[in-house]
Amino acid sequence: MTANSTIAPTDPYLWLEDVLGEKPLAWVRERNAVSTSLLKPDFDTYRAQSLKKLNDFKGLMRFFRETPRYTDS
Repeated sequence: MTANSTIAPTDPYLWLEDVLGEKPLAWVRERNAVSTSLLKPDFDTYRAQSLKKLNDFKGLMRFFRETPRYTDS
């Protein structure tokens, strides 16, 4: 091997290094679409349940009033 010889890249995902290139961005959009389709239905349900619980001020205040206090002593 000479000093001027080039070595072909062996990383099959080297094309993903071009983070602003159209091919990598299209691949990311495709992967995001798959992930979103799997996660979105559950996320919307959990988000609605969480917001309902967080907006229940009386329930939250009861929790803090009834929770025992811990001290260092």
